[in-house]
Amino acid sequence: KYLEDLYGPEVARIGDLYSRDVFGITAGEISAFAGLLYLEGELEATYSGVGGLGEVTEALGRELKDNIRTGSFVWSVSQDDDSVTVQYDRGGKSYVAKSKTVVWAVPSMVIKKLAGDLSMPKKRALSAVRYSAYAVVPMSLAKPVSTGTFALWNANAFFTTLTFPAPTPGKTGQVVVAYVPYGGEPGRKRLQATSDAFIKSRVAADLDRMFPGSAADIQDAEVIRWGHAMPVPEPDYMTKVRPILARPERRYFFAGVDTQLPAVEGAVFAGHIAAQKTRKFLGLPEVPVVPA
Repeated sequence: KYLEDLYGPEVARIGDLYSRDVFGITAGEISAFAGLLYLEGELEATYSGVGGLGEVTEALGRELKDNIRTGSFVWSVSQDDDSVTVQYDRGGKSYVAKSKTVVWAVPSMVIKKLAGDLSMPKKRALSAVRYSAYAVVPMSLAKPVSTGTFALWNANAFFTTLTFPAPTPGKTGQVVVAYVPYGGEPGRKRLQATSDAFIKSRVAADLDRMFPGSAADIQDAEVIRWGHAMPVPEPDYMTKVRPILARPERRYFFAGVDTQLPAVEGAVFAGHIAAQKTRKFLGLPEVPVVPA
């Protein structure tokens, strides 16, 4: 409505497409504050690297070394006046870890299942978080279809967006990634019930309409399903839900995109805030932020 009143129906239609691209749901379901804040952030420079965010995860793993235990399934977390107890399984064995604090950097739906000692306001806020669902379809093409852009939108296709990652040096062809937003809970059920073959066929057909003949050049395609891709910042989320999600409770501290806005920037910022609050709780000095 904001975009239509100021700029007309065509801009509003583009705004709706933008919302489905970045949030996975229509603009009518998004808080105006969250949508405009996100849109304003797009005016800044955008950075991309070969390998994507997976490279960041792997670099963190190398830096942390034995301080991070991958392949572990945490099934219970509890706190008392002196410590936090984390129970988890790894490699077929059960373990118990003790700590002074815990930073929860996982979706709200996971916290609800693991922590039974939360306040009622925190439980209600965790239950209020809705998530959008997504199918992501990376394709390997024998020939490039577009070399002059990073992303293309299409309001009339099965997918909302096509992205074109940087080519791998020394290799021909092109990787193209289609993003198919399914919306919230009803969409999640549709995504679960839809076969990979159907999703691939619809993506290939619309890709071919955009770039005639390109479907024949698809060498490989995968379907990656994100049933809870990102939290939905619906009206009142930023003012009534998010502050409670981010609020510490005794020895628990909270990070992740649910406490900010979706995207890696929100996750990184939330992690920094939670770390600083944890250090203050433990009587440790704050760690200064070093500009990139």
